[in-house]
Amino acid sequence: MKHFAYLSLTVLLLTPLAAPTAQAEEDGPYYVQLLGFMVDAVKNGETVGQVPTTPFLETADKEAAKAVCKKKNRVREALISSTFGQEIEIDAKNQPVYDDLEKRVKYVINKTLRKKLVKTVILKQGTYGMGQGVTSKLPYNSMGCRPIKELPDK
Repeated sequence: MKHFAYLSLTVLLLTPLAAPTAQAEEDGPYYVQLLGFMVDAVKNGETVGQVPTTPFLETADKEAAKAVCKKKNRVREALISSTFGQEIEIDAKNQPVYDDLEKRVKYVINKTLRKKLVKTVILKQGTYGMGQGVTSKLPYNSMGCRPIKELPDK
């Protein structure tokens, strides 16, 4: 009877539980965070300064996010050149309104990539850390681009 109990316990411990698969983790939208930049701000027709802005690009899956990161320099150049000289309006609550700029940037980035990899562009006020102190020393340096599963709150 002792041997049966040990055998049952061993089988129970070695049987894997229903762990989430890697495929389930890769499904769904992914976001690509790029380095932040400054955008000119206008309130009541008067230039009031610049607003720090961080772009997040929504892609269909992790593979599309990796494809965008491979061309991060082209994407960043397209992003900056399409926003250069463009001004954003500041609303009554002193928050930037990015609606028109997001649509224009999405078009320019997809044109640069020559594929419709980016579904949505989300511009958020402020700068967001990327936590890449160690990755700068790795051989596949991905500085300035980070695929993430969820958008940060702020």
